[in-house]
Amino acid sequence: MSDSVTDFLPFALPDVGEPEIEAMVEAVRSGWVSSGPKVKEFEAAFAAAIGDGVEAVALNSATAGLHLALEAIGVGPGDEVLVPTWTFTATAEVVRYLGATPVLVDVDPVTLNIDLADAATKVTPATRAVMPVHFAGLPIDHEAITDFATTHRLAVVEDAAHAFPASHAGVNVGAGRSEATVYSFYATKTMTTGEGGMLVTRDPALAQRVRVMRLHGINRDAFDRYRSDKPAWHYEVVAPGYKYNLTDPAAAMGLVQLGRAGQMRDRRAEIASLYDAAFADLDLELPSWGGEGVGHSWHLYVVRLPQGSDRDAFVRAMAERGVGTSVHFIPLHLQPYWRDLGGHARDDFPVAAREFDRVVSLPIFSSMTPEQVQKVIAAVTATLGGRRSRVKIGLLTQWYDPEPGPAALPGALARGLVARGHDVKVVTGFPNYPTGQVAPGYRIRPRMVEELDGVEVTRVALYPSHDDSVRSRVTNYGSFGASAALMGVRKAFAGIDALWVNYSPVTVAAPMLAQSWFRRTPSVVHVLDLWPDTLTATGFAGSGIASRAAVVGLNGLCNAMYRAGSKVAYVSPGVGERLRERGVPESKLAYAPLWANESLFTPRERQTERGFGVTEHDRVLLYAGTLGRAQGLEPLVRAAARLRDAGLVCLVAGSGTEEQRLREVADEMGATNVRFLGRLAPEEMPTLMAAADVHYVSLNDDPLARITMPSKLQATLAAGGSIIGMLSGDAADVVADSGAGWVCRPDDVEGLARVLAEFVAEEPAAVAARGVAGRAYYEAHFSLARGVERIESLLTEAAGVAS
Repeated sequence: MSDSVTDFLPFALPDVGEPEIEAMVEAVRSGWVSSGPKVKEFEAAFAAAIGDGVEAVALNSATAGLHLALEAIGVGPGDEVLVPTWTFTATAEVVRYLGATPVLVDVDPVTLNIDLADAATKVTPATRAVMPVHFAGLPIDHEAITDFATTHRLAVVEDAAHAFPASHAGVNVGAGRSEATVYSFYATKTMTTGEGGMLVTRDPALAQRVRVMRLHGINRDAFDRYRSDKPAWHYEVVAPGYKYNLTDPAAAMGLVQLGRAGQMRDRRAEIASLYDAAFADLDLELPSWGGEGVGHSWHLYVVRLPQGSDRDAFVRAMAERGVGTSVHFIPLHLQPYWRDLGGHARDDFPVAAREFDRVVSLPIFSSMTPEQVQKVIAAVTATLGGRRSRVKIGLLTQWYDPEPGPAALPGALARGLVARGHDVKVVTGFPNYPTGQVAPGYRIRPRMVEELDGVEVTRVALYPSHDDSVRSRVTNYGSFGASAALMGVRKAFAGIDALWVNYSPVTVAAPMLAQSWFRRTPSVVHVLDLWPDTLTATGFAGSGIASRAAVVGLNGLCNAMYRAGSKVAYVSPGVGERLRERGVPESKLAYAPLWANESLFTPRERQTERGFGVTEHDRVLLYAGTLGRAQGLEPLVRAAARLRDAGLVCLVAGSGTEEQRLREVADEMGATNVRFLGRLAPEEMPTLMAAADVHYVSLNDDPLARITMPSKLQATLAAGGSIIGMLSGDAADVVADSGAGWVCRPDDVEGLARVLAEFVAEEPAAVAARGVAGRAYYEAHFSLARGVERIESLLTEAAGVAS
């Protein structure tokens, strides 16, 4: 498959590589070219991926699975089954296979999933079951559908052809209380076996009935017959049957795809985020992510054109620009067969009829290259006549790529703004964080200009340092501020429309105020932490006369920035409240929380071979970050010591002023289950995080900590990790509201020990479900796409341009 952006980009392509091909060849060579051991292995692995207590039955299509599920629950002549009109024809057709009647239902205008209120009006004494469809991979509320079915005494067969892997409220689609859930592995789905499907159920009798019916109603499949020492020729036909079995080569492909399913879903979600960011200022309605607690599979990315648009013209224009599109779905009641069969009029289902006229599905598949994604973005933007606004934006930040950790966040913002069509220029320093050593490929000089990812980056001289002495830190910060004011912003920011300022004031106050006073450039001051409060709370500022004078001076500098800024953005509710107390007008204030480095922190499969001296049976807690006074880590060591014989292992990665003290406390307490790993390279962090079952986030209990949103909290949520937080205030509220884990009060060793014991006792799947809920919360509140959207809105408002 060519990656050239000059080639026509199809609407969908399967993500199949050499491992899948090799697995299929191996299956053929084994002699099992029909259903055999690979099918059984695939079924077991898929059931394990869905959750405890389920059985999986492999079939040659989702259509087969839906058919057999309805047969197994006893649907037959005279029965009615509720089916959304917004679906593929197979969902309804299988009802007719059994002599029953599909009753069409309208859909929700936001999700395009079944409208249960409309469904309730269609229930009759003959209604036997309901078949909800998880359209595009956006799961329905499993509790809502269960309550609906219970109220009306109906069975539930879920059409999850689009929805693997997907979850709602921490529960995987298929792991709920429905009678059966059916998945598709067609070539365009989130994972594929070429052709194929899977039925999942908690009912062993139903699973056995489907196993028998999938192969002619025979009570022994070929694999069991030919591996048995009993006569292979003997079998019995015990039920009606069909030819619906999956082959071993297809199952072999499925096993490889299943191992990659999480990664492929994450890539689809990443593309959806890029589309969201790029299309936010276009005249389009973007698809729903589903809100908190929802894990979307992103099988489809469906946009809606303005009412009255010529969709056919849009599709033609996209094709002329080399991009394939599709439409999902033509509602069943508008198809001649179903219209005539049910005597339906177009407006019998008003939501489906209205939304059908304007939906278009854009390419979204996991093997898409960055160039292909940008091709789609460019084609959509050009087809819709360009963006409503294009702003020349300056970003002022001491820290920028290729510096790691929090220093990488401004780069992500810059790239996001470029993707949305803006011109972006950056003034920053030479990379030296966090070691104080200038990064390879750079040398300190007065000024240099380079281009990174479509962004013009001006670097100015600074004193490289990152040790703990006040003099070195102040010299590092102050040297950048002076260089940026004298040699950076004057040239780089000539003609910009708006300026984003990455706080802290020591580094950016002088260049920001110069730009504001002399060029009248409107600016957004992004307050990441409060100054000089941070210096006072951490003890970094001394108690002498000079230190007190410096604090007073910094306070004045901050107030000058707030007065000069057009907008003052804050990262937590508590910081916003402090800014109000300092007199910043409400009209200037805006909530804009930070995001995680999503290139590093993304959900990954938990590793069986976890490394770092950890065994498969250990329950692993990870702390990764600075080992300083502000983090309050001593209670963790003391609480962990009490569970050293309970299977708890605490990995502590990082360094800082308290490291030696923490090691001494661990020795004193006999905390042999606390292992200090030292500082690890950024590229090692994903592997380390995948080795952990739960992540530890902590801050001391002081007024500043209560309004702080530690970056590792967003990173853990983004990575889909569950959390144990020794926190108070805003950060504690996030852990509680997200459902991502446990919270106890800072310095409460007894309380932390109880929480650790609860974590060790909880089933791993339940712990993992907390992480899934946390990831959904991150996507709804903290994601890069939403961060870029918020800051873009502030910048365009400051510049006086419609966003």
